[in-house]
Amino acid sequence: MIRQSTAPYGVALLRVSLGILFLAHVALKIFVFTVPGFVAYFASLGLPAVAAYGVIGLELIGGLALVLGVYAPWVAI
Repeated sequence: MIRQSTAPYGVALLRVSLGILFLAHVALKIFVFTVPGFVAYFASLGLPAVAAYGVIGLELIGGLALVLGVYAPWVAI
């Protein structure tokens, strides 16, 4: 059975962990694949190259929002 007094701590832990995961993926795209390489990969899939910049930006903003606890429901969408 879940204790009502400790449930918010579990939710916060999961939220921060997911935010760190988002930030780790952004770091992977920027520092390992490099931004031009990631854009080229998007283009090779037939996707608009501009969308790659949007993906990096949204993952960065979403990860920071989850870690800081602001707009978490919006990031969940």
